[in-house]
Amino acid sequence: MIRVIAKRYAKALAELSEEKKIVEKTRADLRAFADAVAAHSDLQKLFASPVFTPEDKKAVIGELAGRMKLQPETRRFIEFLAETGRRSTSSCWPSARIAPWRNWPRRPTWGRPG
Repeated sequence: MIRVIAKRYAKALAELSEEKKIVEKTRADLRAFADAVAAHSDLQKLFASPVFTPEDKKAVIGELAGRMKLQPETRRFIEFLAETGRRSTSSCWPSARIAPWRNWPRRPTWGRPG
């Protein structure tokens, strides 16, 4: 059920991004955040560990989002992933990069060939 909700939220983010004409910035934000997590084992451990609460994870997301100048929409999406209690928030990144755009006429991707 959480996966369905996450997909709906990702689709809403994609639609909002298109409506606001911030698709490229949203892609760049998600890619940059995913790359930051991938580059730091401490972040990977934080997002994968059930020891850290969603509030702990959101605090780190907020700090990173501020430093990286992520859009509020992107930040809220990433926080949502942390709130859902997923075992590993970072495991969502590949699907978060691609899934919202699969059925769209232009089929944009999050930096990967579609």
